[in-house]
Amino acid sequence: MQLLSRITKPLSIFVILAIIGLSYRGLAPQFSPTLNSDFAVHILMTHDLQLPDDLYYWGQDRLGSLVPILSHFALKMIPLAPVKMVGIMTYVMALVAYLCFASFLREAASWVLLAAAWFLPLRLYVEFLEVGPPYAAQFACLGLATVGMRWLLYRGSLGSSWQRHLVITLTMFSMTASLWVSTFSIIYLMAVLGAIAHHLWFRLSAHQRRAVYAWSIADGITVGIAGALGFGFLQLAKASAANSYDYLKFNTLAQFWDYTSRMGQSFGRNLRFEGLGLWFSIAAWLMSGIVLYALYLLYRHRRAILRPAPSQMAMVDAANGAPNDAADDEQAIAQTPSKTQRPSPSYPIASPLQPLPMPPQLWLGSWGLTNGLGMIALLLAHWVYQPDHIPQRYFVVIYVLGWLTILFLGEQVPKRSRLILWGLLLPLTIANIMSLPPRAFANQHRPRIEQLAELQSLAPASFIGDYWHSYILCSADPDLFHCTPYDGRGKIRCPKGAGQPYRFQYQIGSVVRCQRCVEAVLNSPAIYLVQQRWFKRFPKRIEQFGYCLERSGKPFEVAGHKMAPYRKLE
Repeated sequence: MQLLSRITKPLSIFVILAIIGLSYRGLAPQFSPTLNSDFAVHILMTHDLQLPDDLYYWGQDRLGSLVPILSHFALKMIPLAPVKMVGIMTYVMALVAYLCFASFLREAASWVLLAAAWFLPLRLYVEFLEVGPPYAAQFACLGLATVGMRWLLYRGSLGSSWQRHLVITLTMFSMTASLWVSTFSIIYLMAVLGAIAHHLWFRLSAHQRRAVYAWSIADGITVGIAGALGFGFLQLAKASAANSYDYLKFNTLAQFWDYTSRMGQSFGRNLRFEGLGLWFSIAAWLMSGIVLYALYLLYRHRRAILRPAPSQMAMVDAANGAPNDAADDEQAIAQTPSKTQRPSPSYPIASPLQPLPMPPQLWLGSWGLTNGLGMIALLLAHWVYQPDHIPQRYFVVIYVLGWLTILFLGEQVPKRSRLILWGLLLPLTIANIMSLPPRAFANQHRPRIEQLAELQSLAPASFIGDYWHSYILCSADPDLFHCTPYDGRGKIRCPKGAGQPYRFQYQIGSVVRCQRCVEAVLNSPAIYLVQQRWFKRFPKRIEQFGYCLERSGKPFEVAGHKMAPYRKLE
């Protein structure tokens, strides 16, 4: 058994590294033939970061710019193309999230399955590895906060005063960062903190709580100061945002019913092999079986799962002055391994993050509750509702936490049940991987960044185009290009009086994201209008942002985009 354990650990680490490497090579933005506008905005923010204006994604008061900020300062130390740095930093965030949450798992197979689920996900949820929304950064912050809370619960009383203050501060800052990156994190934090509060105030008496978790007034002061600083930062970020939205608006009953019915119909089509493809249908059947089997395991082994961990019972007995039989039993078992018990493998990260025995219901309950509350919130939130399609990107949180919850549950049940669960998860992992685009496994298309390199012949220049393309044009080299989406209120043939800048106040938000980008475009020596969906033919004159632009040359095509040069009439 010891020999098998020694072989399993390095083999699992090798497989995990191979999964991450394959994911990076196939899905990172610098290798993608379908670079999207969200990535492009982050690339431009990385190049031209201005704080505090850019604390949030351009034109919004949500989606904190953690990845662009870290990438911006990393570029000052490591000279790379912004697109490469954004890709690297996104995967660093995903790796931090993985290491934190994988530390809650004991089995090497669980580590590998979690790595495959997160780094080679079902194609519908591949945005976990993208930056809009920045799920990797969000889960990195939540992972660090969760590891910090675990340390305070199970090792805080053993650490020195300065260690507790440091961990408290880092944990509070990680919570703040998670809320800054995504306000949706509040559901996770409420679930975890609620589970911890239930554990402390409902499962332990006041005497036991004081004996096991002896906190001082200084610890409370540290929590207060760190919390106040975090709240102040969030207020600063909101005050600096270019726009604000009402995210508390709910769907009407008709919208809710329409949304849920369309989701059910879509899932039903996949079950009938009439949906997105063969592998999606296989994944739908496997997901259904896994969820049903997990619910059965939860019911079948509910008593074992809800039973306090041995070390927890030992601490409670010590607090009551009872003989520490549980601790003696643990020591005896540790010294005399049986044939049915194999040693727990070492964790894939440093020892300070390795968990001590803990009540599994605390984490299992909080993660399961987050999934349930998160699904309800997404179905009710009006900003998620789309009448013509189901935006799967917003359900990445459910996918990511769902895998973690199922794997953690599998480690709380007997070995036979765990093997059956793994037997269902393995083909689901294969179906997820096979659903990914071919570029994840072979170089069939040129990366979008390489295609855009043809624009270098026009530099320096500016581009005005459709939202989903304009920012992408600048991502190849933000030093040489400026970009903005077009002004939808601009009139063709220039109405009388055009030429006065900003005769009307255009809104920063869903289309035009960046005001300084507009100013840079209008002050550029060469302006190109890119033909997409906003006009059929290049007009001789057109008003944009209060200026009259006059065509100064013939249209041409470069890098797959048809465009024409214009000059600004003063």
